[in-house]
Amino acid sequence: MLGALKKTDNLTTFFITGVQRSGTTLLSFMLRNHPDILLGDYSIAFRIIEVLKTKFGRVLPHYLHRSRADLLARLVEVDYKGRLAELLAEVDWSGSESVQEALAKALQTRVAAAGKRCWGDKSPNLQAYLPELLTLLPDARIVHIVRDGRATALSMHQRAHQDLRWSAQQWVDGNLFALQYQVLLGEARLLIVRYEDLLTHSAQVMQQICSFLGLEFHPAVLSPASRESCVTAGKAYVAPKLKTDKIDRYRQQLNAQQLRQIERIQGPLLRKLNYTLHSELAETDFRYLSVGQQVFLRTKDNFRALFRANEVRLVDWQEQKVAVPFRKRLGFFVRVLCQDLLSRRLFDAIFNKKHQQLP
Repeated sequence: MLGALKKTDNLTTFFITGVQRSGTTLLSFMLRNHPDILLGDYSIAFRIIEVLKTKFGRVLPHYLHRSRADLLARLVEVDYKGRLAELLAEVDWSGSESVQEALAKALQTRVAAAGKRCWGDKSPNLQAYLPELLTLLPDARIVHIVRDGRATALSMHQRAHQDLRWSAQQWVDGNLFALQYQVLLGEARLLIVRYEDLLTHSAQVMQQICSFLGLEFHPAVLSPASRESCVTAGKAYVAPKLKTDKIDRYRQQLNAQQLRQIERIQGPLLRKLNYTLHSELAETDFRYLSVGQQVFLRTKDNFRALFRANEVRLVDWQEQKVAVPFRKRLGFFVRVLCQDLLSRRLFDAIFNKKHQQLP
């Protein structure tokens, strides 16, 4: 039985996680409709981690003469697009004993001002950064959504032009993180739901999530269609109604060889998560990609991306083609390759040296 939060005045924070292309955006649209939940338009978790933990740790040795409050205030002030500054606008860094306390107070203020009880965020792939996140928000709850690995790998292959094998391995790695931390934190802190169950048994799944968050179930969470962006011109990222036809679509789009290739990597975890395999594979046939294979496939994908000037992104909750400057594509390629080949300390010395200085 999952432990539900008691109805108190304490802030309830939660994060929606999952491997990309697994339904995190759909789930966030649905939960956003709950009258007690404040869930923003932009993913903010990675900004919280990057600024308040990673960047603070990098600049601290070089600014020991500055007060902690000044350092934190400056880092937040100059953060990407001002999103963290907006979230933490009311923070009194000098009046808080810790970053944990300051962050909790800021979120509590926003939730109270909106007349809500819960503050949430949706950040795909966040499950790999739970240690950093829970250092800053130790009481946060995690809702991790998992989708059939074959459908996820195909979607990543089609959307991001990734190698199917690399996509399959990413699905394994991301969901293994979630399973690991569910054991470490307990089911009362980390809930795993399946995308397919969300589509076919939405009332049951959403009741489970509401209970997990200590909230009363509200029927508004059964539809993702409340946002204007779902019905405006253009291709909306989330359909206004739940559709089940996507569940098995991968079976028509993957041939037998591709299915076997994916299941050879994902097989044990697919079974663990109650998915049925289509290939006849013996236990000795299952094999994760080696580190060398992963580096090779990722490098190959990133090299090909150098020659794609546009990519599809989520902009104002709609799919749009966005131009990516070549310099940015090249920088990403070099950075990821060096990250794979160099030690962490050497990588930081080369690529993160500029982050040791305040802007």
